[in-house]
Amino acid sequence: MMTRIITMTLTVCICSSMYTADESDLRVFDDVAYAQDAARKTWQPMEGSPAVEITSFGGRKALLMACKFHGNRVERASWDRLGPIDMTACDGLTFLFHCPNPTPISGFSVYFRSGGGWYSGRFDAPAADGWTPIHIHKKSCSTEGQPTGWSKVDAIRISAWKARETDTAIRIARLALFGGRGPIVILRDETTAAKSADSAREITRYSETVAQCIERAGLDHIVLSDRDLTADRLKDRKILILPYNPQVPPATLDHIKTYLQSGGKLIVFFHLPGGLESLTAIRSGPFTPQPRPGYFASIHPSETPLKAMPPITAQASWNITEPAPASDKARIVAYWHSDDGRSTGKPAIAASDTAIFYSHVLIGDDLPNKTLLLLAMVGHLAPDLWQSAADRNIAQIAQVAHYTKLAPALADLKSRAAGRKIALDALDEAEKLATKAKSHRAANEFSEAILTAQSARAAMIDAWCAVQTARPNEHRAFWCHSAFGVEGMTWDQAIKTLADNGFTAILPNMLWAGVAYYPSNTLPTHASVAERGDQIQLCLDACRKYNVQCHVWKVNYNMGWAADRTFMQKMKDAARTQVSFSGAAEERWLCPSHPDNQTLEVESMLEVARKYPVDGLHFDYIRYPDRDHCFCPGCRSRFEARIGRKIAKWPADTRNDPNVEQLWLGFRRDQITRVVAEVAKRAREIRPGIRISAAVFQNWPIHRAAIGQDWRLWCERGDLDFVCPMNYTEQASHFQRMTENQLEWAAGVPVYPGIGLSTWPDRTDICRLIDQIHAARTVKTGGFTIFNYARPEAAEVVPRLGLAMTAP
Repeated sequence: MMTRIITMTLTVCICSSMYTADESDLRVFDDVAYAQDAARKTWQPMEGSPAVEITSFGGRKALLMACKFHGNRVERASWDRLGPIDMTACDGLTFLFHCPNPTPISGFSVYFRSGGGWYSGRFDAPAADGWTPIHIHKKSCSTEGQPTGWSKVDAIRISAWKARETDTAIRIARLALFGGRGPIVILRDETTAAKSADSAREITRYSETVAQCIERAGLDHIVLSDRDLTADRLKDRKILILPYNPQVPPATLDHIKTYLQSGGKLIVFFHLPGGLESLTAIRSGPFTPQPRPGYFASIHPSETPLKAMPPITAQASWNITEPAPASDKARIVAYWHSDDGRSTGKPAIAASDTAIFYSHVLIGDDLPNKTLLLLAMVGHLAPDLWQSAADRNIAQIAQVAHYTKLAPALADLKSRAAGRKIALDALDEAEKLATKAKSHRAANEFSEAILTAQSARAAMIDAWCAVQTARPNEHRAFWCHSAFGVEGMTWDQAIKTLADNGFTAILPNMLWAGVAYYPSNTLPTHASVAERGDQIQLCLDACRKYNVQCHVWKVNYNMGWAADRTFMQKMKDAARTQVSFSGAAEERWLCPSHPDNQTLEVESMLEVARKYPVDGLHFDYIRYPDRDHCFCPGCRSRFEARIGRKIAKWPADTRNDPNVEQLWLGFRRDQITRVVAEVAKRAREIRPGIRISAAVFQNWPIHRAAIGQDWRLWCERGDLDFVCPMNYTEQASHFQRMTENQLEWAAGVPVYPGIGLSTWPDRTDICRLIDQIHAARTVKTGGFTIFNYARPEAAEVVPRLGLAMTAP
């Protein structure tokens, strides 16, 4: 058994640790050293929020911000700090925070206004009696509108989002900028991000993945907007990284050229800007899409690799831009392999002494090996950075769960591991590897020290997982967003892996509003079913074989990315798709109030109940997308018919007239509830004993109005047999508070809270996952549901949970 554990540790995740800035690294710009009048001029409340007050707490002056939620129609309490601040040369904002009663708050947003847009970050209230430092990293911020760079921030907004109709308050103190002095610059393409919400999400995602790997590698870095780039801001930086920069403006390209000419080094992903061949000795080759899924599955070193490259780095890419040497000063250092293990012959990475070109964006799968790959790339271009990375990696060996120092961690884990051979063997391995890593460091063998230290830390995580305890008779489920299960595994293999590690249920996404992955008489059947088979039947056969429950998951109202264009056009032509408040068409979303759409939703789910002996039916997206939808002509006519009069100003009166607004919100809720109730009633008639469940937004009082999802009512009526609120937070204390609220709202219906594992920066963060399972057990939910069952989770997370936490 121990052989399996140690083999696994070479590719498993490394639990993330919270960044805490050194006090000497802070540049304080607001120490709340002002009187009440000045505070209120500096901090302006938004409508519905009271003015700030100056108070004292924990030995320092602070801002008191009262969150008046009781009887207040606002969704959040917000305050704007007015005044310019140049945030270019930092990693982000930090401040001291305290909230004596965070239960009425669902979460916090921090916004940075820049030009015609905003940067947006978030955090959850920590559970603490005193001050807690909060860090908002620039690399994790999304964009709204068209911000003009971090150098042009002129306001900071702090918002507390309402969870309950209960007043509370927060305290803020010591606002400062942190970090930004690292030798590596990650250049975020905000020129492209400003063009659309989808572009902004992609830019943020791929930039953050690169930043995460660089941070995990123990390397300091700074994220810069391309709008803030100047030659001076690249001065003395060793490496510039372009994580995903589809468009490089001429001025930015000129700065990059100047930087390279002065001795700078460059790492580029996917899009190599033109005009750099002579400086990098690398050119961009043809764009090559995958001829089949799984064709680009992993990256393997060539015969002339970079030093310390991992032997295999998993990456499920769908297309690449082939890199090629432009002279004999560059070489191919890695090739793509398919999921059958064979080389495609397609180059994955090219390198010279000046630059490295990676043929696709960096995807967030296989983060441990991605981290090692980035380390090899950085070490090739700037070998001196390996020393600091080695020191940090050795220091992080003990930073698992709540531990910080190696000796106390080993002592405590050994006491917990008494009588548990797997845990004791892992601890023995960790101690040996830690000693070996320090020996490599003493001999200036930095790359070896890094690799060994990361293996030592992985062994510590093995030990932590192996000292946990299982809870009997627990509902343990995974959502699986792919109708085909886990990439690289059959349904039989995927379900066996769950069963072997103590999981009791799976919720596979087998149908959307516009496509089915089984032979359907109600929805268009996806073409892949003809080749790959009936996915419900394949999954269900495996579930029966291994005694795992199968609750078929449907995405309601959203036709899905794989929907047939002909079907989508048919829905649009029939006026069955959604229209926004501003009149924009939403072609992938069906209108929830259209009677034919309601019939389609109901009948498609009942078809599953008739055809297959499934354990349950599971609603998802059983809601409106947001407050801005749907305002199509059909919605107007159906709403007017319901209230018995015309709306003079459509759709403005649904927001400006309080009476109309309440009637409108009730109309929206009823459309969604009608479908839930009909499916629940008729499915139980068709297949007695079938269980009806739903994935729901976590904040019922807010979301029943915002998206029409009145799931408390569904529980009270008995429409649901269990409910899965999507409590997607990284913080266990906040997860627990949300779950406690939901248990109250669910009116005795089982709550199996959703843990957002795959939404976290590290989707294999087993330590954080264990904390949240403990939180669910603390409030006695009787189970939990994890998102999402895919290759990293199946290979790295589930087996570790099965060591003890969910052991069958």
